[in-house]
Amino acid sequence: MNPFNRVPDQGDRPLRTDRRFPILPIVVAVLVALVVISSALGGFKQIDGSESGVYVLNGKTNGQRGPGWNWKVPFFSDIAIYTVRRIQVEAVGIDKASGERAEQALERSGAEHVELASDAKARGGQIIDQAPFRLWYHVPPALFQVDDECQTVLDENGSPVIERQNNLEYLYNNLGKTDELVKSSAVMGPARNIVKNILLQFEPEQLIGFVDPSDPDGDEVLQFGDINGEINRRVTKSLCLEMHAQGVILEDFSIGKLDFNDRFELKIAETQEAAQNVEIERNNVAAAEQRALAAEKDGEGIAKKKTAEATGSAAAIIAEADANAHATEVQGVAQARAHQMDVEAVGGPEKYVQIQIAREIGQWRPQNLIGGEGSGVIPILNLNEEGAAPDVVPVPAETAGSEAAPAP
Repeated sequence: MNPFNRVPDQGDRPLRTDRRFPILPIVVAVLVALVVISSALGGFKQIDGSESGVYVLNGKTNGQRGPGWNWKVPFFSDIAIYTVRRIQVEAVGIDKASGERAEQALERSGAEHVELASDAKARGGQIIDQAPFRLWYHVPPALFQVDDECQTVLDENGSPVIERQNNLEYLYNNLGKTDELVKSSAVMGPARNIVKNILLQFEPEQLIGFVDPSDPDGDEVLQFGDINGEINRRVTKSLCLEMHAQGVILEDFSIGKLDFNDRFELKIAETQEAAQNVEIERNNVAAAEQRALAAEKDGEGIAKKKTAEATGSAAAIIAEADANAHATEVQGVAQARAHQMDVEAVGGPEKYVQIQIAREIGQWRPQNLIGGEGSGVIPILNLNEEGAAPDVVPVPAETAGSEAAPAP
């Protein structure tokens, strides 16, 4: 018997030829692995310190996220990142005089976001080829309320009043999902429009930095000593309010050097040179008038000086005469007072007269004769020494009228 044709006995186990590969468990394992890997790689998103994020689940915003690792549901959610630090953007102008190209101008700028400056117009329709500017802004996670001057409003405790808590969610739903979209729609777009509107408020001569001094209508122009500062002030106020309404904060703005066409600038230069020449002539005429006036004043001054000197001399003579008269008067009063004192010193007018009579008779010296009640002065000639002063001998008062005593 052919062994290959042998029918197996019932006690033998039949050979199985229908084994299947275990596909389902492998598929499940793969799916689990994918979920784990996706969760590990895409389930977390890192936000650094200068950023903030918006959590989006199934296309709808679901809160904001701060710096750090943030988990999100794989395949069903995402986190939109916004830069919240200060950002600088610039609309740069091309230096035509040096032959600069647009690429070179863009590279020359140090701003984070650079665009070429657009044209504008001044009052009257004068074309401005380039109106460059630079500004700084930031996107806040929470938006504070501002007043009409774009100043932050404070509550009674001095804290800023919050206008919109989840400001980034507002940006995501209304402006765009990236920084670039926010910049173009809430920053550069409004900035270009407002700059053009503000420049329309000024004469081209103002913007180019020249005002004809002979222009009778130049009063309004002359009040702006710093034309760029005035432009910056007006643009900043309008642009700040418009950007704030869209959830973006303007920090600073600066206008660049406006570029007019060469023909207009040449015309202004010629006008400026002519006006300067006119001003020089005016100054020369004014200087000549001042010199003539000074000469006239010098002549008047010399005449006044001579008059003052003559007047002073006459006044000095009068003052000297007054002083001499006053001195004479004072001297006379003093002499009269001295005479009165002499009269009183000798006992009165009668005795003074007697003494004066005695002086006329000869050289003598009066002395008071103390003789008791009614004593007087008896003049006696001293004949002992020739030319000597006479002595006055005291005698009793009752013998004063009798014969004089003989001299010793």
